[in-house]
Amino acid sequence: MKGYLSFEQVVAMPKYSIKLAYNSLLPVNARQPWATVIWDRLGVPKHRFITWLAMLDRLNTKEKLMKIGVTDDNLCLLCGTAVENQNHLFFICEYSSKCWDNVSKWLGIAPAISDLHRLIHWVQKRKISKFRKGVIITGILCTVYHIWKERNNALWNAQIRRIDKVCDTIQKTIHNRISIVLPRAVSTRDHSWFLALVTG
Repeated sequence: MKGYLSFEQVVAMPKYSIKLAYNSLLPVNARQPWATVIWDRLGVPKHRFITWLAMLDRLNTKEKLMKIGVTDDNLCLLCGTAVENQNHLFFICEYSSKCWDNVSKWLGIAPAISDLHRLIHWVQKRKISKFRKGVIITGILCTVYHIWKERNNALWNAQIRRIDKVCDTIQKTIHNRISIVLPRAVSTRDHSWFLALVTG
């Protein structure tokens, strides 16, 4: 049973290990394979946090709010055509899919993936440099954050910005963030790629 060390396990230890005891208390599958990607230092902290909540299905979408009696409908605030849940928002919704489509083309990738989990996994498996992977992940985090921000703006202020304005904000944010935390050990090729991205 997870959560307890058996007497045999304790006796078999060469010496007491806090790490082993701590790990035995964690729920099964507590460590997600995407966690290290989400918490990479290139991402903006608040973007990482919102994406982490989205990956864990912890954002208070209309579907969840309706279940607890906070709202009378569960329609997406961005498109108004489907139930608003994590899967829909990232990136099945017409509004969010157009945002991600624009950002992904700007980043030089064009995956036809409309699921956040699969998208993160796809980036993890790509055979590209760590820096480029980090920039693409930063783009995903930033897009998730700004879609959630627009959704909240629609909820509280009944306003939704045009997709091109949101994409401009996302691109500027990525450029500013990467420029601030640019790793020293970036190859000339990757540096040129990033410069072409932000100037082209």
